[in-house]
Amino acid sequence: MAEVGPLQVTTLNELVQRHKSALTGTGIGHLTGRRLSPAELLAEWRERLSSAGVDKANVEGVLTVLSSLFIPVKSAQENMTYGSTYYDSLGQNRRVGHVDYFDRYFTFGVPSEDIADSDVARALARLASPGSDESVERLAIALVEKTDRTIRKIMVRQAEEGVPHGPLLMLLGQLYFDLPKQTTMFTYNPRFGFEVLAGDLMRRLDEQEGLQLISELGTTDPGLHLVSRAVRRMSPPDEDHESWPEPRPLNWSGSAQTNIAQLLKARLSQLSGPVEDVPEDVFEFLWEWRMMDQKSATEWLRQQVVGGQWDLLDVLARSVSVGTTYGGDGPPTATLGDLEIGLVDELFGLEYVFQQLGDQLDDAEVKNRWHVEPSPEATRDYVLGRLKTERDQRSSAMDDNPSEPDQETSGSAAPDTEN
Repeated sequence: MAEVGPLQVTTLNELVQRHKSALTGTGIGHLTGRRLSPAELLAEWRERLSSAGVDKANVEGVLTVLSSLFIPVKSAQENMTYGSTYYDSLGQNRRVGHVDYFDRYFTFGVPSEDIADSDVARALARLASPGSDESVERLAIALVEKTDRTIRKIMVRQAEEGVPHGPLLMLLGQLYFDLPKQTTMFTYNPRFGFEVLAGDLMRRLDEQEGLQLISELGTTDPGLHLVSRAVRRMSPPDEDHESWPEPRPLNWSGSAQTNIAQLLKARLSQLSGPVEDVPEDVFEFLWEWRMMDQKSATEWLRQQVVGGQWDLLDVLARSVSVGTTYGGDGPPTATLGDLEIGLVDELFGLEYVFQQLGDQLDDAEVKNRWHVEPSPEATRDYVLGRLKTERDQRSSAMDDNPSEPDQETSGSAAPDTEN
């Protein structure tokens, strides 16, 4: 067994804390380590230990100790890969090798930014009771500020059947819009975490309980957003059931989607005023509805435009997504996505769009979307330029093949609508 002095112990503690993400299988440090073979990773740890002042005679002994605590070192030393279930086991047993408990071994208590397991258990027990409770308030704060860690603690309780499914779903719905959307490629997406947890909770409900909860969640925008996303993630398309990535679809997803589609339609029908005034999270209800009931959602949108409630160009501009571009030494930048011509054709018909925007298309300047700042006005200009290019390319193709009969696009002079 390795023998190290007090100074070396202090240095080793600092080394372990510095490589927390690599040792607990989280963050960029873990991704970097995964690019190395087990032999290369083992050699890297030997070098780290030597640099930390561990005598050469003690390096292998210290590695053995580390491998008993941390999965990546164990994997490197044994030349085999350990899956996520091994990390889950560390969490359930509150071991130092799990990211949720790592800091406790160095602060000798619950860190101030963490929530104690006992507080989580108490809050879950109190959720089903009327009235407010301090532990529930602490749980709500932790769910927003430390989403991934708090959800993992709840999932442990879930495995022990210590979670009130309905009340917890309602709490998630209340908090959903308090969470930021994912802004960078390598960061945890807290909204996705809520959606996964909500889906796991809904699977444990029978259809009658589930539909009642959907109705209650649907009374608020964040609740409706959460439940629509959660159900859609558990609802494989009929034609693609076998390849659907979600291993446990919702057994009553058909009735769930029907009810949610009705709630989405009702919420969108309450809107008044121009489309540019609609909050982004609410406008996304249109796409959620369309994924569940494409025909009805498309007809409703067409009526909004043909009836003059919403401006066609503004709607098309709102359909362009905004992403994040990484490159060079500078910070990530917001970048426009592409205008999906196929989607425009499905929604309104290109013939109708070209006719309605004819004069604006003639005057439009074609712009490279990578160089367009994603402001509303600039996005409208980009859309006009993109549509102008599409119209001119189609016209040129027709001129090159004059012997072929005219081919109409799927749209007509006005898109079909139903009263």
